[in-house]
Amino acid sequence: MREELLERLWVNVASADWRNYERKAYRFSNLGTSNLSVMVGLRAALDFFQAIGPERIYQRIHALAGRVRERLKGRPQLRLANASADSFYGGMVSVEPVKGDLKRVVDECAARNIRIAGGPERIRIATHIFTQSTELNAFFDAVETGLRG
Repeated sequence: MREELLERLWVNVASADWRNYERKAYRFSNLGTSNLSVMVGLRAALDFFQAIGPERIYQRIHALAGRVRERLKGRPQLRLANASADSFYGGMVSVEPVKGDLKRVVDECAARNIRIAGGPERIRIATHIFTQSTELNAFFDAVETGLRG
């Protein structure tokens, strides 16, 4: 690191002596206890991401969200609440009731340990690369049961 730039740069981790300019570039070092397991896990996650590739990951996330959208938009009690254009919804699907609320659906999801965002007025489900078909089927069952209830 060029010495003339040392005082113009800001540290991204404030650790011991981060303001001690006499330490020169060593002030950017993370001093203290490190968490090796986090670093090893981060490396494994990055290797996994690179092995699969961002395009394939996005395609899977988007395809799963498309499956959720298709299933939910067939329900007359529900209205899609997020962008409909294919390129805009990524892996998130939001629905709201045409009338009333989704309290029973929320309760059915909670009973099955299905994590959703929102509440009775609108719910959102997000898919990811690790989302399994069995998990989506459990969500679909919760929606069907909640809407019938």
